[in-house]
Amino acid sequence: MFSKQCWIDLKYWGFPNDLISKWNKWCSELHQLSNIVVPGCLPPPNPSRTSLHVFSDASKQAYGAVAYLVCQYPDNSSSSRIVASKSRISPTKTVTIPRLELMGAVIATCLAKKHHQNLRSRANHLLVRFNKRIVLDKKRKS
Repeated sequence: MFSKQCWIDLKYWGFPNDLISKWNKWCSELHQLSNIVVPGCLPPPNPSRTSLHVFSDASKQAYGAVAYLVCQYPDNSSSSRIVASKSRISPTKTVTIPRLELMGAVIATCLAKKHHQNLRSRANHLLVRFNKRIVLDKKRKS
């Protein structure tokens, strides 16, 4: 979203001070990226049941989707791991929230299709969730 604001402000030949201070703050926090730990094992060994869960959402600023592999074990414990995610910055042209929700649902569907095929031997179930009311209302009107 910062890059979108830069593009908008660039057409006026200069950046406002608040944008420059945001950039400086972002640069000063980059060293914290080394603290992020991403678990690598997908899935952990010997689950009794696995399912792929895909969620989408949208706002005025952005829309996107994330896919999780949820594993359940014989001892009734469970774990979840992020498989993939995709996000997009909302267009500079004004777009309604229902339209952005629909765009998020498209991304979620693509993630679900791709990763369910790739995990077919591991994922027994597929669950895709999005704002159904908004998406179905938008589909009926078109």
